Amino acid sequence: MRRLRIAVLGLLAVCALGSALAASASAFVPLIFRTRIGPLPIPTGLTEVIEIWIFGTAKSGGGSVNCSGGSMAGTLESNGAAKDKAVFDEVAFDGTGIGDACESSMGPATVTASNLPWPNEFTNKKALKIKGTKKVAFTVTYIGAEGEPKCTYEAGTVKGTFTAGAAGHPEPVTITTNQTFKRNKKLSAKSCASEGQLEATASATSGGETVEAEL
Repeated sequence: MRRLRIAVLGLLAVCALGSALAASASAFVPLIFRTRIGPLPIPTGLTEVIEIWIFGTAKSGGGSVNCSGGSMAGTLESNGAAKDKAVFDEVAFDGTGIGDACESSMGPATVTASNLPWPNEFTNKKALKIKGTKKVAFTVTYIGAEGEPKCTYEAGTVKGTFTAGAAGHPEPVTITTNQTFKRNKKLSAKSCASEGQLEATASATSGGETVEAEL
């Protein structure tokens, strides 16, 4: 009787372990980036095309900067995982002003990214995290203002979301970010606002093809 009880308990333990492993396996949802041609190989070039980039500092006594275009270029380093990774080492911001300058409440301005490269993490929860080599940072230079003051803003992590369709029904990737940045006092003019809110939207391409995502 004792042997039978031990055998039954052992069988129950094996079944429980099997159920746990099955549940763990079923919980894994791969995030797949692709184009109309098929899933993106690894590594592969990836470009985020900036469609909207507005940095507002009205809450801290400033104005706003509007860059109507630009891009982030880098490499997709993993694909088909629960967390896919990319690294961007080239970032450019453009506007409609003279020399492609961005527009601001203080006249034309240029925006320059720093602390590159910027590692990106895309998760199967449609969440995005961007980190800089130290912090994600950019500098606004107000080229239309006297003395061309510079304002540098930083964030430890930039968080956002992106679109993805269900498995077998991929959707074009659209990335949306709404993030607070703080002024770096050492690198900024005294007239710079203490913080600002970045609102940005971007699409993605690879090899000239629209990048889609599915889960």
